[in-house]
Amino acid sequence: MPTYAEYLVVSDFNPNDDTQYSSLEVAILSRYPLTNAVEFDRGTDGDSRSGCLTERKQKRVNLDGIADVGVGRGFLAADGPALGRIVAVTHLKSSSDRSGDVDCDNTLKRELVAAAMAWHVAAWLDENPGLTAVVGGNLNVDETNGYDDTHALLARGLVDGLRLRSLTRELGNTSDDTPGDRAFPYPRVGAIDVPSVGAARASLSKSGRY
Repeated sequence: MPTYAEYLVVSDFNPNDDTQYSSLEVAILSRYPLTNAVEFDRGTDGDSRSGCLTERKQKRVNLDGIADVGVGRGFLAADGPALGRIVAVTHLKSSSDRSGDVDCDNTLKRELVAAAMAWHVAAWLDENPGLTAVVGGNLNVDETNGYDDTHALLARGLVDGLRLRSLTRELGNTSDDTPGDRAFPYPRVGAIDVPSVGAARASLSKSGRY
């Protein structure tokens, strides 16, 4: 078995090629074939060049608190049929050591994408009850912050009953800040790079695997 990724899909959330990296693209790398790769973002750029991913507009989920805010990020999804997996990845907006209204705006941007990803994954699992979802990326907020619902949208059944299980929740503190250097301004927080797993609701009730 080769040690390198044989299959690769990469997002292109920003339709303006002059600022290619401003939307912080994500990728899925696999040793096994990837199918049905789709890029979900704020708006499609209509790029029909050979090799470009299928694009779909990211859904705004109709839940209290999910604002229709502008965010240049989305998520990337693909099937891994050889492993019985579906995969969705993202890189959500950080708060960049901000507070007040700016931090609130960044929270809304995270929650908008997290809710859209949860909605898509829940529908995907309902249509493919024999598969397992692997969802992850840099969510840019830990699971114990107490004010942000990003993780709850993926784990607590808020979106169509989806309840994914975080694989990092029990890690506890994952940072070790040097006092005064401001290199990592939030010591003693949990992981923000979080992989989660889950199955369709029918599978969960039967197996209790997750």
